[in-house]
Amino acid sequence: MLSNFTIRARLILLIAVVMMIGLFVVVSAYMGFSDLQNATEDIADRRIHQIRAMNRLMYVMADNRAHVLRAIQHDPSNAVSQLHDHPVSLHLDAILANKAKIDAYFDELTQTTHTEEGKKLLQDLLKARTDYIKLGLLPCVEALKNGNYPEAEKLAIKHLNPLLEIAIERAHAAAERVDHKSKQAYLEAMSDAKRAEIILVLGMAFACLVGGIMGYSIISGVSRSTGDMRDAMGLTGRDGDLQRTVPVYGSDEVAQAARSYNALLASFREVIEQVNCSATSVINTAMQLSTVSSQITHGSQAQSEAASSTAAAVEE
Repeated sequence: MLSNFTIRARLILLIAVVMMIGLFVVVSAYMGFSDLQNATEDIADRRIHQIRAMNRLMYVMADNRAHVLRAIQHDPSNAVSQLHDHPVSLHLDAILANKAKIDAYFDELTQTTHTEEGKKLLQDLLKARTDYIKLGLLPCVEALKNGNYPEAEKLAIKHLNPLLEIAIERAHAAAERVDHKSKQAYLEAMSDAKRAEIILVLGMAFACLVGGIMGYSIISGVSRSTGDMRDAMGLTGRDGDLQRTVPVYGSDEVAQAARSYNALLASFREVIEQVNCSATSVINTAMQLSTVSSQITHGSQAQSEAASSTAAAVEE
């Protein structure tokens, strides 16, 4: 089929096919590696920040409870209170500062959470944190401000600790979800990158195979045609057989040259046939002239003999 195309067209087709395969391979590989890069950036820029915010959130809430417990130790009825060299307000101020940090962490989590599942877990965590503050932390702080240390201890045991456990449990659930989604996104991106790598390898192999097949077809076709023409010309030059023709394959430039060569030989044969016809005509004419000449010669001899006879008769 390719022999019906010109050599130029076949070369253009070969280059076009290889370029199309190469373009498909490059685009597929780019998409796969781009997905991997996007997933990696998402994990690094968003999900890791979410997990870090969750961990800091749990740490700060636990730190608030620790400040409450250390503030309870300032109870004058407790012998341990004499060991503290700072006022109870130090712990209360730290709790207030931690509240600002927790608000900032929740703002960060709200901005970086996009899925409905993540938002629901974040809302559950926010509710647990609100209950922890309203029902546990603030009543304890209020009791400490009023110097009611037994009430603060009672509230810490009955409300603060259980509500903190619930909030931390919700935070762990949200963090585990982010961690699971991060691993899932990473595995999917690695799968895409692996698929792109396979497409890259197979595509390059396929491009080499197609290029090799088409290149071999072009080279073998041209080589066969030029070889047949070379052999025919060589034999014709040695034995002078103008009846010999060159096989024609397809319609490319070499085939056109073979047809032109065969047409040239055909024109040579026609010229030679015309020369042969002219030579035969000349020979026939010469033979006719020779016959006429012979007839004239015989006629002259007859006339000479007749004249001689007449002369002899006159003399007698």
